[in-house]
Amino acid sequence: MPTYTPTTAPIGTSENPYRVAVVDATVTETQRSNADLLAAQLSQNLGATFVVVFFPDYLQLELAMQTGTVQLAWLHPVEYILAAQKQLLTSVLVTNHLGMTAYGVQFLGHVDSNFRSFFDAGSNTSTTPAAQALQQFSGLRPCFTSDRSLSGYWVANGFLRQNAINTREPIFTFSSSASIRALYIKGVCDFAATYAYFADPRTSSEVITDLPDALTKVPIIWASGRVIPNLNLSATPSMDLAFRNRVAEYLIQISRTDQGKLLLSNSLDYEIAGLDGILDANYDDLRGLLRSQGVNLYSLLGQ
Repeated sequence: MPTYTPTTAPIGTSENPYRVAVVDATVTETQRSNADLLAAQLSQNLGATFVVVFFPDYLQLELAMQTGTVQLAWLHPVEYILAAQKQLLTSVLVTNHLGMTAYGVQFLGHVDSNFRSFFDAGSNTSTTPAAQALQQFSGLRPCFTSDRSLSGYWVANGFLRQNAINTREPIFTFSSSASIRALYIKGVCDFAATYAYFADPRTSSEVITDLPDALTKVPIIWASGRVIPNLNLSATPSMDLAFRNRVAEYLIQISRTDQGKLLLSNSLDYEIAGLDGILDANYDDLRGLLRSQGVNLYSLLGQ
């Protein structure tokens, strides 16, 4: 008797829907219901069936990608770099979060330390490359937030490493506001690194309430470019390019409405102000900064 081999239903049918992955270990029912509504809108407007699937961690998502059971995924930067280096996914869209699609780091010093500032507050940009600006930190002690933080440690330390600037053992403060406070009172560390561009942590309520002169006492010495992209939407290379573009165009369209922004934000538990296209090359600077330190990317998952 011949062996019967079942055939897989065409992708996009109810029997074999497009699966959109979200990594979230603490997904709520509200989040699930919004994700189901988003999938229903995609299905209705694109003429194919979509479902949103939640994974408790990236490793389980990676296994699903390797077996071809996921076509699209929302990924944070380290997750995307891991998936891309195995050619499992390629970037399509990036989220606009708090007015930015990517963020960076800033290096701070105490005004009494007489560091030379290479930052122009008017244009919110640095006036010289990192190599020149950061050399003055050689042999000094930094305040970093945590060895689990991209902006608070790995990216900042990457700029130091790339430019062969050796520093003393860092003090980990576990928050940007704590780093600023430690720098303000002096005697703990010589300079600090925090996130930049989303907002200035020196003006946060945790700092400015007690230290109203923090902006003048703790000036910005140098700030990077926007080298850390936000949460992105990526697609498998096997996904039809024309259809992938239709998905991207539809999501951009709904992200321009208040209702669409709310639906996306509630589905992903991540505040979204819009969506823009993004290329894989946008991750090259971040890749280089991480590579300069030989970091095991899997150890950074969950940030």
